[in-house]
Amino acid sequence: MRKLLLSLLIILIFVALSTTVTNSYVLKIIIKGPVEVLVITNDSSIFLHNSTLLTFNRSVIISVSPLNPGYYVEINGTRYIEYTRAINSSETLNITAIPEFVKVSLNLNGSGNIRVTFSNGSSIIMNKSTEFYALNNSLLYIYSSKTMFINNITTNFYILALNNNITLNITFLNDKSSSADNVSNSQGFIGIGLGLIALSFYLFLKKRQQ
Repeated sequence: MRKLLLSLLIILIFVALSTTVTNSYVLKIIIKGPVEVLVITNDSSIFLHNSTLLTFNRSVIISVSPLNPGYYVEINGTRYIEYTRAINSSETLNITAIPEFVKVSLNLNGSGNIRVTFSNGSSIIMNKSTEFYALNNSLLYIYSSKTMFINNITTNFYILALNNNITLNITFLNDKSSSADNVSNSQGFIGIGLGLIALSFYLFLKKRQQ
């Protein structure tokens, strides 16, 4: 199977590079993160690691792959493990390396514990500050039987959308104190409402990417 794919790739390169374009064209390549771009012409190969502008008058082959393990690439908003195609007209390629996993730091202040549920349904209970890695572009559901103060929100439930390394400060409130008694039920549901908004926005973005 690999020999067949290699043969097809060689044929693609031969056909593409033997095609002359009537007018010259500009290929704009924008690179973000640890990415390697290979540009193959009929007489040379160019390795790129930084954004650049290239001008050609003949079809070229572009091959893109992440430099570091645990990364994939997004090209113009579409996800690829690796990417190879022929180009023969002006085009802009926005290439970004994105980690499969991101680091989550939860700083717990006060006495209490939280349950963190991952998108796959598994969960862990924490009673002290913890760092861990979670799947990028996923959701974490944070729940506590005690009232929490997170991002200026008083709530028992919080949804965290992951798209980068993040540090979240969580403070447990003393539910028996007068300050906690002044928190109304509607304020307690603010976190849930904002969390659901974040969830809807996250699902909307994922749908657009597909």
